[in-house]
This record gives sequence, C-alpha cells and structure tokens, in this order.
Amino acid sequence: MKNLGLLRDVKYYETVFELMAQQFAMAKIDEAKAPLLIQVVDKAVVPDRKSKPKRSLIVLLSALAAGFAAVLWAFVKEGLEKVHQNPESAERLATFRRYWSWRKG
Repeated sequence: MKNLGLLRDVKYYETVFELMAQQFAMAKIDEAKAPLLIQVVDKAVVPDRKSKPKRSLIVLLSALAAGFAAVLWAFVKEGLEKVHQNPESAERLATFRRYWSWRKG
C-alpha cells in the first residue's frame, strides 16, 4: 500500500516536471522571437568640439557659491553669538527653538 502511494507521487511529479519543461521550452522560444528592447543605432563618435558649459565657468560659479555660503555662515554665527550674550534675546531664541523643534508622537 505504501509503495502504491509512493509510485503515484512519483508519476504525479513526473507529469508536473514534463509540463514545466514544456512551458520553459515555449518561454525560451517566445523570448528568442521577441525583439530586443535596446538596439544600437549608431556607434559613438568623438565630437569635434567640447560641449558647454566650460569647466572654468563651473569652477568660477562654484567658488562664488562657496564664498557666498561662507559669508552667510559667518553672519549667522556672529548673530547667534550676539543673541546668546543678551539674556532677553537668548530667552526668545530658546522659545523659538522649543516651538519649532520636532517632537515625538
């Protein structure tokens, strides 16, 4: 009785395997028939002249932006130091921070 059940299981799994193998073969055929999504149209060609923007312009603008950020940071830092020296301003700043701080829940 036990052997019959095992034989039935073997036949069942053989049938399942054959069906899966057929589906896999059909999927491979369909994949071979489908066109590629990426097609090379032309080979790459080196351009005659460099593209824009120029590197020097990028460096100049980056330096200006960094300088502006540094000056802004210095003004903010000095302003906060002045606020901490004045007790009334320090209290207002502490109230502002408590009001705008992120809270859990």
